[in-house]
Amino acid sequence: MNRRILILLTAVLTLCIALQSQAQKVRKLPAGAYLKSAKIEIISGDTARYAGAIAMLDTLMIHYGPHAEGLYWLSQIQVDFVEKSSTPQQKSVHIMKILSYADSLRRMCADPAVDNKNKKDCDKWVSIVDSLKVKYWGEFYNRGVEQLNAAKEMQKEKEGATDSVTIAFAEKGMKANSDSAIENLMVAISVNPSDFRSYVAIGNVYDGQGKYEEALEWTKKGSEKVSDRSPLLIPLAMYNINLDRYYDAIPYFREFVAKNTGEVGTMYNLSICYSRCEQYDSAMSVYRQILTQDSTHVEAISRMGEYFIRGAKTASDSISTHSGEEGNAKMTAWKTDRDRAYDSSAFWFSKSFELKHDDATTASQYALIQALRGKFEEAAVGYKRLCELQSKDANNWIYLGDCYTQLKKFKDAVGAYEQAEAIDDSNIGMLEHMLDIYHELRDAANADRMTAKLAKRK
Repeated sequence: MNRRILILLTAVLTLCIALQSQAQKVRKLPAGAYLKSAKIEIISGDTARYAGAIAMLDTLMIHYGPHAEGLYWLSQIQVDFVEKSSTPQQKSVHIMKILSYADSLRRMCADPAVDNKNKKDCDKWVSIVDSLKVKYWGEFYNRGVEQLNAAKEMQKEKEGATDSVTIAFAEKGMKANSDSAIENLMVAISVNPSDFRSYVAIGNVYDGQGKYEEALEWTKKGSEKVSDRSPLLIPLAMYNINLDRYYDAIPYFREFVAKNTGEVGTMYNLSICYSRCEQYDSAMSVYRQILTQDSTHVEAISRMGEYFIRGAKTASDSISTHSGEEGNAKMTAWKTDRDRAYDSSAFWFSKSFELKHDDATTASQYALIQALRGKFEEAAVGYKRLCELQSKDANNWIYLGDCYTQLKKFKDAVGAYEQAEAIDDSNIGMLEHMLDIYHELRDAANADRMTAKLAKRK
């Protein structure tokens, strides 16, 4: 026989024997046999035997196609691996496989082409595997929140500590808990990426670390997962403010105010953002809205006064620029605008002074606007109150003395100046003015005293 033909026949014979041997190896068993063998391996709890169980279940589906109970048992193997894994990252690998099996199970149960025998108890297996998604999301989310709260407690300990050892311990605990919280919350997101709470919790972790850029990023992701993001609008706005992005905070505050018209505090925060962005007309519009809700809101009332002061300054600047053009129609208009703005500002500052009589800033605003208007009687009332609130500030007494001087109440004026002199006698102009008043009052003794003091200063 030709040698080449002999070699070919030998090869064919060898192949046939190999195929026969392979066929014997993968001999098809009843579906129940594969399931029974796999369950024995799984129930043992010995992870070294799980490879055999997986092989049995894979073989089941090679012979019989997608199989509901088979997919269920494959997921249970991964459940055991999750329990035996130590870190969130390790657990996450197996959870992802569980979710993959859950998707496959759901699809095959809905597929009319799959043999009904393979779909036996489909709803039961789907329900069990789907419940794992809920279970694992809850476990990792709750664990992350617990660690977030632990980090917050460590922050409180740090703030209350005075020794370096306690501070260092608290900082270490804060970092460990924050890092672990993020790891667990990331797993929760991988289990259920549509639940906004995990994203917001990560934002809270970064907020506690003062990492506002990251806090903003994660909270924004969470806001994209809900139909009504009202609860997240204030955090989103505040993270922007912490980053000095007042302009970016405005849309969030506006959206919140539009949905919660009675939230005066948020409206005031919106007005502050407008002011920081020099959108003063928009700020004033918000002040007016606030006052329709609360007519005694002192901060809004004071801000109204400041708005008109700003307008008066703009008109005054125009007047100064064109100071040599008396009689000019524009000059007349600017003076009218300035005086109207002063009057409006005085109206609002008078209201705030009436409501907040014990506040130095309010008293100062009221006194200043009245002095600018030439209303020195009213200005004196404001400066007198300011002197009561800040009695150690020499300037307050000087301003009060100036008002009395304008009113020609020289005894009151010099009394105020003497209070200022006792606190700080370095103001030569004030001392010279006092000398003039002493002469006016024919107070020779004090006039001589002041003359001697001024002589030493010159």
